[in-house]
Amino acid sequence: MISGTDLLEALPVAIYTTDADGRITFYNRAAAELWGHHPELGSSQWCGSWRLYWPDGRPLPHGECPMAIALKEGREVRGVEAIAERPDGTRVRFMPYPTPLRDPSGRLVGAINLLMDITDRHDADMESARLAAIVVSSDDAIISKTIEGRITSWNAGATRIFGFSSFTGRLQALAKAHTLLTRSKMQGADVMELVSEQVLIGAPNDNRISCSGPLLVLDAQAAVHLALVLHELATNARKYGALSVPYGRLSVTWQVRTNGGGSLLLSWKESNGPKVSAPSAHGFGGVLIEQTMRAHGGQASVEYRTDGLTCEIKLPLPEAARSGAGDASTPKTSSAPSLLAALSDHHTLHGKRIILIEDEPLVAMDVESTLTAAGCKVVGQAATLERAKQLIEEADCDAALVDVNLAGQPVDELATLLTRKNRPFAFVTGYGREALPAGFRGAVVLGKPFGADQLLATLEVLLYQPASVIQFRHKKV
Repeated sequence: MISGTDLLEALPVAIYTTDADGRITFYNRAAAELWGHHPELGSSQWCGSWRLYWPDGRPLPHGECPMAIALKEGREVRGVEAIAERPDGTRVRFMPYPTPLRDPSGRLVGAINLLMDITDRHDADMESARLAAIVVSSDDAIISKTIEGRITSWNAGATRIFGFSSFTGRLQALAKAHTLLTRSKMQGADVMELVSEQVLIGAPNDNRISCSGPLLVLDAQAAVHLALVLHELATNARKYGALSVPYGRLSVTWQVRTNGGGSLLLSWKESNGPKVSAPSAHGFGGVLIEQTMRAHGGQASVEYRTDGLTCEIKLPLPEAARSGAGDASTPKTSSAPSLLAALSDHHTLHGKRIILIEDEPLVAMDVESTLTAAGCKVVGQAATLERAKQLIEEADCDAALVDVNLAGQPVDELATLLTRKNRPFAFVTGYGREALPAGFRGAVVLGKPFGADQLLATLEVLLYQPASVIQFRHKKV
């Protein structure tokens, strides 16, 4: 039969024992390797290391080491780090786990200690801290994000350049523009789509907003630039301008001018809003609008009138965009029913039961928090395909949100199950409709990254949209 010491000898972690007076009675090969020598049994006391130090470099007498404390006070010692110096001068950072041993009568007879080498972990932590310090102190804007495009951190340089509650908003504006471009295989985006994404999102049936203009597809670069500008103007209007009050109005119109070279002329006019006046200094948003347009060879002119802000934008168009523009005399408008109809007074999300299928814990927590705040009840969550199937079969719900890529597995089967049970659902993805399961390319999609408004508006579609409108969800506005 294998003895206890044979078992301890076979372990790859450093372990040793002592008698009640602290004299070492056994140690395994891993302990000798950690100490860098073989201490004499029966005479070496408390610990077999050559010298000991506290983590800050101060000498640590062997009689005050964690093992000595455990024996003298008759208790376990946890959460302490120390440094062992070997005879050759090399040092090892370790964490001890000394535990007193008692006989059946309760008398202290010795102790056992496990020494965990944490040198590599400490070095990695120090390297991470060093890199973090570089990022924090850098004047460059540095951000980190998940593969889905969700921002996880940014440094002070990014805050200075982009602003802070506005930095993530601008990144989301870029993400929305890139989603539109992905759908067209980076061939371009229609101006009306850009206006819908950047201005109407969250309130698509807002009767305070009117927008019209010809069908016009911008190339990828121009689309991204215009998206940023529209985001800045819309954010300002909702915070301080016409859209910050119930009676304010916003008109967005555009046309194509062909004389003197083709160009897009977009007019942004706010009215009936709070009294505005020109700022004493250019803010970041204003500078961003001007420089963004200038970088594309265009220009933007902002005026602060007593009845509201106006902005006139001129953007040069390549020949391909001009030839793809619709007849300016028959403008495309937003007067048709929106795909995300606003809730009427008697509609509410309160009490609605939602299933959340998402494998990213932080995303799931954020979504659940938003839904709970809106009065919804998350009746179940799933992060794996098997759990999701079980949840769909068992949970009684009004709607479901389904991550398209669930722990690396496709969700075709989940979409089929939900359809059979007549449960409305939306796919959640950062990769556009191309990532959806075959046969479900026309389903409702909530694009990552998204905000609370987009999330709740998507649920409104699932729960309240008339069937005559839902069947056209996959078409462009």
